[in-house]
Amino acid sequence: MPKLTHTEIEQILPHRHPFLFVDEVEDYELGKRITGHKMFSAGDFMVQDGGGFVPEAILIEASAQVGAVLILKDPQYAGRIPFFMGIESMVFHRRVRVGEAIRFVETIEKIRGPFGVLSGKAWVGEELVAEATMRVALGDRTALTSNHTAL
Repeated sequence: MPKLTHTEIEQILPHRHPFLFVDEVEDYELGKRITGHKMFSAGDFMVQDGGGFVPEAILIEASAQVGAVLILKDPQYAGRIPFFMGIESMVFHRRVRVGEAIRFVETIEKIRGPFGVLSGKAWVGEELVAEATMRVALGDRTALTSNHTAL
């Protein structure tokens, strides 16, 4: 499949700067896997107090956002929005320095009904820096913009 630019990603995800953690998508195969990229700079507020490192929580969020792009590109999930439900497993192999290009490879392990499982790996060059398995729930996007208040 073709690449997705930052502008195209903004049309898919509800996140906006400074909370959009996907710069581009290199390739994807609907319903299966996706490869996305992010590079944090010293000017990004979320890394300014990290001593030159990207916080691990931000790596998890970036990984989840790349996986969300894969889910939302699939026409069968039109009008849905994935919610991050939890981490089944997470291993950090080393810290990522600000300015290093991070490549995220995410795979849909399963989606049944409104629930799914994604697995992902984060790479800097050829070095594996993190890997995770995450749970997601697919909600109705229109519920986020309705005037109704949930109890």
